[in-house]
Amino acid sequence: MSQKRRVVVTGMGVVSCFGNDVDLFYEQLLAGKSGIVPIEEFPCEELPTRFAGVIRGFDVGDYMDKKQARRVDPFIRYVMVGGKKALEHAQLDLGRLDKRRSGIVIGSGMGGMNVFYDGVETILTKSFKRLTPFFVPYIITNMGGALLAIDTGFKGPNFSISTACATSNFCIHAAAEQIQQG
Repeated sequence: MSQKRRVVVTGMGVVSCFGNDVDLFYEQLLAGKSGIVPIEEFPCEELPTRFAGVIRGFDVGDYMDKKQARRVDPFIRYVMVGGKKALEHAQLDLGRLDKRRSGIVIGSGMGGMNVFYDGVETILTKSFKRLTPFFVPYIITNMGGALLAIDTGFKGPNFSISTACATSNFCIHAAAEQIQQG
């Protein structure tokens, strides 16, 4: 029986309701804090639920072009920044990586919901002809990984996984398998 190639996590990046930094995220978890807060980002008085795990204090910083950041859904901004923070944390020299063997596996329960909402509103109040041509690309879950791959030059496997609450575990497993298989 052949021995499996060992896989280790070399870098982490996080954008979450616990904070947008790995150390802060971990501290909040250890302290047993909840990231669930009352929703203040939009009117929700008519909704049955008025609390959520809201990402606050997020800024793309130097991780993303400001013009592009304004155009895309927050979901894509989170992927771009989280992914680049993971690469930075790993201290990888992108110039020395074999980009053909470097890939991206991301996970999300849903894609760009802000773009989706705006698109539906446009269809209902104006016309489908006024819908942005980026409507579908910016709502699908793999677009964050696709744009991150374009930005980093990664040309290896690139896909997204959506399995509800188990998504992150499936992503780690899938990425580890990709590495093990060479």
